[in-house]
Amino acid sequence: MKSGDCQTDAPVWVDSADSDWPARRGGPDPSILALRRCPIIESAWHATHQLLSDAMVLLERRLHETPVRTVAVSGSLGRMEKTAHSDLDLIVVLEDDAAGCDVLAEAAYAQVRQSLQSLGLCAPREDGIFARSSSQATLCDPLRRGTIAEDPEVFGKRIQWLLDCQPIYGFAAYDRLFDAVLDWYAVVTGDPLRDEPAGYLINDLLRYFRAICVDCQWRGRDDPGSWRLRNLKLLHTRLVSCGALLVSLGASTRAGQKEDWLRRQLRFTPLERLARVFQLHDQGGALSRILERYERFLDFYGNPSLRAELITPGGPPEGAPSDHPLYRSLRDNANQIQDELVRFVLARHGDWSDAFFRYLIL
Repeated sequence: MKSGDCQTDAPVWVDSADSDWPARRGGPDPSILALRRCPIIESAWHATHQLLSDAMVLLERRLHETPVRTVAVSGSLGRMEKTAHSDLDLIVVLEDDAAGCDVLAEAAYAQVRQSLQSLGLCAPREDGIFARSSSQATLCDPLRRGTIAEDPEVFGKRIQWLLDCQPIYGFAAYDRLFDAVLDWYAVVTGDPLRDEPAGYLINDLLRYFRAICVDCQWRGRDDPGSWRLRNLKLLHTRLVSCGALLVSLGASTRAGQKEDWLRRQLRFTPLERLARVFQLHDQGGALSRILERYERFLDFYGNPSLRAELITPGGPPEGAPSDHPLYRSLRDNANQIQDELVRFVLARHGDWSDAFFRYLIL
């Protein structure tokens, strides 16, 4: 079956009671038949599941009597979308006391990385948010609320915890921190929307997405090939991850929505979250179109010859990095995903809270 050949016959939507984290499941949630009809997505899930199962065994063997409280995987592995180019993006959370000691913190982080070295995955950027450990006290410090110039590493880890992270060690501790991060956003203010995670979390989600948009727009323009690859990842995987969280927040404002719906919803991968919200509104056709285009990107991203073509100059030397035929084609692919998301969200006016839509504008 070729890329984009997700079958489009309308599934029968069934809610699932399975609340295990994705890494402990052998495939996408069985209620989301549309995902199981996408061969590239399902193949990536199986490969990720095997790798993360191995990672769990390694960490369980080697992290006894260490200050490591929990380890979360993020990025493509957190989304269950492993490719040959996946990095090992980890958020290592230590006991609060150990995190305050640089020597202990560095040693514990190094032990986690060494424990997983046999997996053969690339380490994250040394200047990125995954290069050091953290603690629950830091991530959930109430004094950090409202800090405009918050440390990007702390801000990035906190929002990533809700975007695409899932645990591979210390499951109970992960669940406690997951709840604590949501509670960090749910501050009693007297404003009905702000008294749930939605208000603050929408603001931080939009801040995060626009920050990485600006970063991708300007950083690395002197290396056009890398710039194109980074921007296509932004326009596909980041867009879908942030879009899935956004529509989940919108759906959580529906009248009559169960109080714990959002917490449960965020236990799924971004694609599963997106699918569950679309199925809530009987939008199977739009979902299938998004999945077809997302599979096209995953097929490209895992294809060495296409990646090499993207890095090869495709326009005049003085042209912009975007002056490349393959980039323009995949950029159009991303635009179609974005258009589907925009149409879906706008059509929810009158169903989701009016306050949600005000947050999106001003």
